[in-house]
Amino acid sequence: MLSIIIAFGKGKEYLKDCFDSIKEQDYKDIETVLVLDKANINPEENIEELISEFSQSINLKVYETGDNSGVSAARNLGLLKANGEYVYFLDSDDYLENFAVERIILYAASINEDYIGGLCFRKKYYNTGKIVGTPFPKQTILSDSLMMSYKYTATGDKAEVFKTEVLSKYPFPEIDGENFVPEALIWNRLSLKYKLLFIDEGIYYLNT
Repeated sequence: MLSIIIAFGKGKEYLKDCFDSIKEQDYKDIETVLVLDKANINPEENIEELISEFSQSINLKVYETGDNSGVSAARNLGLLKANGEYVYFLDSDDYLENFAVERIILYAASINEDYIGGLCFRKKYYNTGKIVGTPFPKQTILSDSLMMSYKYTATGDKAEVFKTEVLSKYPFPEIDGENFVPEALIWNRLSLKYKLLFIDEGIYYLNT
C-alpha cells in the first residue's frame, strides 16, 4: 500500500481537485493521510464537508498538529501515522496523473536492495503539461539526490517516493519560530546512505 501524505493549511478549492486526482487513480490500494496544519490553517475554511465527501473513496485519515507547529510537524505526524510500505508527500494544491500510483507500485516492486530508499519521478506544469526542469541522464538510473543535482545537473522539482521505514529515520526538523524546512535538506541527508531509483517520467502536476 502507498500512503499519500497531505499537509493542509489553506486552499480548500484546490484540495478538492487534489482529492479528486487521488480518487481517479487506476491503482486503488492507497491511504490518504491528511494532516491539518493549525499554524497556517484559515479557520474560515470549513473542510469537514469535503472530508466527509471523500472519506471512503480515498481511504482518508485525518489528524491535526498543535498550534504553531508548521508544515514540518504536519509531515512528521503524517509519516508517523502512515501504514503504507511507501510514502509520498502531495501538496494540497497539486494533483496526480491518473496512472501515478500504478507507476509507483510497478517500479517499487523491482526494488529488493536495502540500500535503495525509494523512487524519484518528475513533475509537470498543470497549465502546459511541460516537464519541470531538465531530464535525468537515463530513463531509469540508480543515483542519489546529491549526485543527481551536482554530477548529472538535473534541475527542477522532483516527485520523490520513499520507503516508510527509511524516511522515518530522517524526520523534518521542527524549529521554534520556523514553520517550513526545505525538503531538500532531508533528501540530501538521506543521500549519504541511500540511493533512489530515478525514473524519467512525469507523474505529478504542479498547480502553476
